[in-house]
Amino acid sequence: MRRKTLVRLVCLVAVGTLASAGCGGGDREVRVATGAAGPGTTGAADHPVPPKGGVELIPLPALTVNIPHREPTDERWCERVTLAFTNTGPTPIASGTVTLLVHILGKTGADRDTVPVTRTLPAPIAPGGTTRDTWKVCVEEGRVPPGARIETREARLSPSG
Repeated sequence: MRRKTLVRLVCLVAVGTLASAGCGGGDREVRVATGAAGPGTTGAADHPVPPKGGVELIPLPALTVNIPHREPTDERWCERVTLAFTNTGPTPIASGTVTLLVHILGKTGADRDTVPVTRTLPAPIAPGGTTRDTWKVCVEEGRVPPGARIETREARLSPSG
């Protein structure tokens, strides 16, 4: 693969999502070039090596998630969290995970700790489709003293093909 493609792939992996925002972001469609320079071909950095055979651009799936919708439960260390997932790419999302960042807030509202809670994506998600799922998200009871509470503030996606 060419250097520009590798940079984009590294950037996509680094942010843990296949969305096109960030990493060169904007409105551009995210694609991966397949095909490579054959063995034995060389070239300087200012003279790119042409690929052997053809280069095929394959669009990547892109998954977005809304801000978590939270509802209280009877236990101060739990809450119900609903997320909507939208596949903005041209191919289905077959599987993946979502990591919910649960903040433990003290009596005064100060953020005492953040606990990651991982759940399976509600897959498959069709191209252009949106699906919702609700989970009861809890942390250990002892981590949330009386008067404290939890808030799920962020969701991070790790989709796979």
